[in-house]
Amino acid sequence: MKKIKIYRSIAKLKSIDMFYFDTKTEGQPILCLHGRRGRAETWFDFIQHYGEQYRIIAPDQRGHGLSSKPVSKYTAEEMAEDIIQLLDFLKIDSIILVGHSMGGAVAGYLAAVYPEYVKAVAILDKSASGPAEPNKVMIDKSQLRDPLTKIGPYPLPHGTKQ
Repeated sequence: MKKIKIYRSIAKLKSIDMFYFDTKTEGQPILCLHGRRGRAETWFDFIQHYGEQYRIIAPDQRGHGLSSKPVSKYTAEEMAEDIIQLLDFLKIDSIILVGHSMGGAVAGYLAAVYPEYVKAVAILDKSASGPAEPNKVMIDKSQLRDPLTKIGPYPLPHGTKQ
C-alpha cells in the first residue's frame, strides 16, 4: 500500500476557522469526525487505509486541535452546522459520514437534519440516548477542567497530552 498524501488546510467558516486534513483523492468523500479531546490525527491510519479509494476529510472540530475555540455551548447542533459550512466551503454535496464518540453525536444529528448531504453514516462508540441535560455555556474558567481527571482547561489546545 502506497503512502497517501494528506493536505492540511484551514477553512474560514462563518463562526470559526476550521483546520482539516484532506486527501484530495478521487472517489466518494468520507468525512471523519473525532471524539472529545480528539483531532484530525485520530484518523491517520484510516486515511492511509482508505485514501486510495475515497477522498478522506478529517477536521479538527470546534474547540479542538488547530480549529477555533470560541465560547459556545459545543452542542451537536453547533458542530453539525460547522460541518455543513465546511462541506459548502469545499463544494461537496454528498458524503459518507463516520463519527466516533462525540463525533458520533454530531454525525447522528447531521444525518437526521441534513439527509441530503449524507449518503451513509457510521457511528462508533456512541450511545443513541445523548446527554440527560443540554450543555451549558461555561464562563468560569475553573469549570473548564474535567472534575475526575483534572485535565483541562477545555477546550484543549492542539497537541495536549491526556
